[in-house]
Amino acid sequence: MTVAAPRSAWQDVPRAQVRRFSALALAEVPELADDILRQIRREFPQLTLVPDESGEPMALVGIRHAIEQFVRQLTTGPDRPPAHPPVFQEFGRGQMAHGRSLDSLQAIYRLGVKLAWRRLAEIGGQAGIPAP
Repeated sequence: MTVAAPRSAWQDVPRAQVRRFSALALAEVPELADDILRQIRREFPQLTLVPDESGEPMALVGIRHAIEQFVRQLTTGPDRPPAHPPVFQEFGRGQMAHGRSLDSLQAIYRLGVKLAWRRLAEIGGQAGIPAP
């Protein structure tokens, strides 16, 4: 018995609309990432922000990278496996090093995804992609 590969809903969207969505979404990544981090800080004030070598919060870098990776994968196709940024492994290590469970980190991720998805759905509408 052969198991079919999962089918992406994006396969039904004309390539021109996917490219338009991608261009609109990538242009908004910096602002969207800032908004997401601001909301995370509001709901999780105990979260410690660790700067990277350039002085930017690693969380902000990770948020931007995750959104960019998602959007770019839409234009490159599902054949390329996603590369998970090491910054997310560092977040998990940091939680464990501070004696915290991964539950709070997962709650933070869920909040970030929910906020990103809302905005990306709005951008999809601007690109003429129906919600279903």
